[in-house]
Amino acid sequence: GYGDYESGLKHDHYSKPPYITVEMHRALVAANTMGENYYTDVWEKARPREDFQYVCQMTLEEEYVYAMIHLMEHFKEGGIGIRFVMDVAMFLKQEKLNHDAVEATFQKLGILEFARNIEHLAGKWFGEAYESIDEGEEAILEELSAFIIHNGLYGRRSYAQALALEKEGWTGYIRRVVFPNYNSMKTLYPWLDKKVWLLPVAWLMRIFRTVLFRKKSIKVGIDTIKYGDVQKGKELQEFYKRCGI
Repeated sequence: GYGDYESGLKHDHYSKPPYITVEMHRALVAANTMGENYYTDVWEKARPREDFQYVCQMTLEEEYVYAMIHLMEHFKEGGIGIRFVMDVAMFLKQEKLNHDAVEATFQKLGILEFARNIEHLAGKWFGEAYESIDEGEEAILEELSAFIIHNGLYGRRSYAQALALEKEGWTGYIRRVVFPNYNSMKTLYPWLDKKVWLLPVAWLMRIFRTVLFRKKSIKVGIDTIKYGDVQKGKELQEFYKRCGI
């Protein structure tokens, strides 16, 4: 009874009216992102759940690390909404959470400064351990608050477009969208693993499928080229640097 099927580079969507939506992931994070190497073999970070025969579960620490990585990837696309910050507040309330282990992982991933800013914001909003910080850090939290509240759960499409064009330029953006690199395509088509010579075949299959079934994606790409604001992208990049990205 599920319909409205849509396939993406790392997960597929299915929905069943009136209110069930399922995402089936081929990977926890998108290819070519900060967390890709960390999740090369995600099963190394999962353990069988007690009293369940077919269920594996991350430790509390690994759940939190993934929540922060997921949050950051959405943030870099233009928005996270209040819900993501509430998730962080709920993790920080867990007495069993090993903060030292989590911090060490954040340091290894290069996101410690950003994670601390989000944690401070979660503390400020939801009343958890909110450390005393200086005026400069307080200003960042105010900027973060405004950005999150104004941009909604998934951010503004115009921000994602501006960032893409600022980073890659029009030529680079078109090349990436039409011909994603091997790592991205391998996630979409697992049969490409160790068969890089079949990449052109996969590109043709993806183009054919997009033209037939994903016309919305084509419109998004065209709109990005037509309306993407490179200057806005530069401003967003500077803001991200202030946040620790």
